[in-house]
Amino acid sequence: MKKIIFKITSLYNRYIGKIFKKIIFFIINSKFIENKKNQISIYKRYLSKIFKKIILFIIHLKFIENKKIKISVFNRYLILLIVFLFSYLFYLSIPTLYNQGDLQKFLTEKLKKEFNLNTALSAKINYKILPSPNFEVSDVLLNMKIDNKLNDYAQIKKMKIFVSVKNLQNQKKLRIKNIVISEANFNIRKDSFNFINNYLKNEISSKKIKIKKSNIFFREKNSEKNILALATINKGNLFYNDKKNNIEMHMEGTIFNTNYDLILSRNIYKKNETEVRIKLNKLNTLLKNIIEKNNDNINGNTFVKFSGSEINIKYNIDNKIMKLHSDN
Repeated sequence: MKKIIFKITSLYNRYIGKIFKKIIFFIINSKFIENKKNQISIYKRYLSKIFKKIILFIIHLKFIENKKIKISVFNRYLILLIVFLFSYLFYLSIPTLYNQGDLQKFLTEKLKKEFNLNTALSAKINYKILPSPNFEVSDVLLNMKIDNKLNDYAQIKKMKIFVSVKNLQNQKKLRIKNIVISEANFNIRKDSFNFINNYLKNEISSKKIKIKKSNIFFREKNSEKNILALATINKGNLFYNDKKNNIEMHMEGTIFNTNYDLILSRNIYKKNETEVRIKLNKLNTLLKNIIEKNNDNINGNTFVKFSGSEINIKYNIDNKIMKLHSDN
C-alpha cells in the first residue's frame, strides 16, 4: 500500500512540478507586455487553464486504470483525498506570488477603510498558512493626524492580518477576518489620549482587533521621557458590537504590580456616555464608573465594591469644581 501511494504521489508531484515550470516560464515571457491590464487578464486566463488541467487530472486518475496496479475502493478514496490535500495546499500558497509593493499598499488602504487605522506598514511582510492564512507585518506604526501632521502613538513589533480562505487567487478581493497586535508599545499623552477617546466614539469594524503581550506608557503631557505609570496588556480585544451599537474594549494585564480586568463600553449614539468596569483581583475590588460629559460639565456615578463593602458615589465636575454625593 505504501509503495502504491508513494508511486501515485510522486507521479502527482512530477505533474505539479511541470505545471509550476510552465507558470514560471509564462510569467517571465509575459513581463514584456507593456499594458498591465492586458498582462493581468492574460494571467487569469492562463491560470484558469492550468487549474482545469489539474482538476481533470484529479478526476480522471488514469493511472489507477492500469491493470498491473489493483487498488481497492477505500484506497482510491484515500488517494483522491491526498491529491485534494496537495491541491488545497497549492491554493493556500498562492499569496506568496503577490507583488510585495502592491500588497503593502492594499493592506494599508484596507486597514484604513475597515478599521479606521492610520498605519505605516513596513516592507517586512511574510505570508503564513497556519493557524489560518495571515500576513505577518513587522515594525508597524499607528499614527494620528493632528494639525495636518502624522505622529505615531504606538510602535508594533508584530501585526498579524488574518484573511479569509476565499478568493486567495485575487488580491483585490481579499477579506480581512481580524487583526492581532503583538509586542506593542502604546504612548498615552494628552494628545494621544484625546485621539483614542475620539476614535472610540465612532463606529468601527465588527471584526476584532486583538492585542497581546503589549505595554502602555502613561506620559506627562506631550513628553517622551517622563513616564507617570506603566501598564501591561496580556490580552485584549476591541470591536464594534453591531447588536448593541456599542464600541467594546476588554483588556487584561497588570498595573502597579496588580492584575486588572478592564471592560469599556460606549454606545455610538450616546458618544458622551461611557461605562468602565475595572476588577482588581489581588485587592478583591470592583469599580464601575458611568461618565456623561457635556462640554465642560461632567456627571458621573461610581460604584465600588471592596471586601464585602459597597459604596456608591455620584459626582459632578463643572468649571474644575467637583461636587460629591454618596447614598451610603
